[in-house]
Amino acid sequence: MNILFIQASNTIGGAEMSLIDLIKYLSSNGVNCFVVLKKCKKNLLGKLLEQELGNNVFCFRSIPLIPRMKSQTTFLESLKNYIYKFYKNGPDFISIYKLKKIAKNNNINLIHTNTVYPTLGKIISKKCKVPHVQHLRELTAGIGGIVNFKFQDDSDKFKTIFGTHDGIIANSNYCINSNEPWYTSKNKMVMYNSVNQSFFDITNEKLNHNIGLVANVTANWKRHDIYIKLAEVYSKKYNDGLNFLIYGNLPNQSNNYFDKLNKSIKIKKLKNIVKFEGSVKSKNIYNNIKLLVHCCPTEPFGRIFIEAAASGVPVVAIKGGGASEIVNKNLGFLFTEKQLEGMADKIYELVNFESKRLHVANKAKIEAVKYLPINIYKDIIPFYKKIINESAAKS
Repeated sequence: MNILFIQASNTIGGAEMSLIDLIKYLSSNGVNCFVVLKKCKKNLLGKLLEQELGNNVFCFRSIPLIPRMKSQTTFLESLKNYIYKFYKNGPDFISIYKLKKIAKNNNINLIHTNTVYPTLGKIISKKCKVPHVQHLRELTAGIGGIVNFKFQDDSDKFKTIFGTHDGIIANSNYCINSNEPWYTSKNKMVMYNSVNQSFFDITNEKLNHNIGLVANVTANWKRHDIYIKLAEVYSKKYNDGLNFLIYGNLPNQSNNYFDKLNKSIKIKKLKNIVKFEGSVKSKNIYNNIKLLVHCCPTEPFGRIFIEAAASGVPVVAIKGGGASEIVNKNLGFLFTEKQLEGMADKIYELVNFESKRLHVANKAKIEAVKYLPINIYKDIIPFYKKIINESAAKS
């Protein structure tokens, strides 16, 4: 079986690490994997994939994406943006021609697009007459401010152009149900993200008086504002020097959202408590925090939940989205946005009474075992085979 994966980004995040875990699992079970991804200077994901797949990784300048809704720009501004995109990425038809050739030369049986953004996989599946699987890791229709797709207000039109596939995989029940008006297939599967075995080896031997939020500051739907409010509530009630750390990519230039967060921290006099740590390797994060705090009620899954659990770090989260589905009594605790004081009390209890924290941490490690690749991906090959056989029967 030969599977071609389409990945528009070339960074390191939850979706990208899950793709690597999936490819490792498939490769160890006799599946030949090929990956097309965005070409860029740092080539972060590309380097990791090359270690696994060697010459089966292809970097393209242009990967066609679902268009965004039109912004309030003038015709001249739109034209400038189009010319700049053309200059930076090149024409899409070159990528389509190259990928069609790759698919045919390598006898690709199925194309798997790893996120909702690229359209390249569906285009090539039609041209090469092979089935296409769309992997839903984000929420369509602007739910939670995550995406802003063209035709998102006309679900039937969106479904006709972008959302009808031979198979659909979603990273949670919440994700597949939320996307149902826009994506359709008779073959659907919920497949959670996996956690790497190496997270179970984290010892947490010398934890500092820190808790952490893991959420890129470039994504305002992650609700850093709730975390800052929580820090304010906690510091007013306990004032015990607990650090509220924020891990994740920071904007490269002036950014209204980041400026607003910093202003709020200053006004609330939290500069010595709330700190932006930037992008840090996951394992270093879980070696430095006693608890993981999550504040986004529309997170489709939340790979960080299971990474933290496997590392022996309990989770305290806002209810909603993937948190309500993943964070059970073994992984941690859930609160509503209106229960910040109760959330602060639970944080105080867990960071100051080690026996209570360790009790939850040990249960979390046991619970996290079910998210190992061997358990999470056991149904993916039969799913592929079913779709491939159905496609062959039609031909």
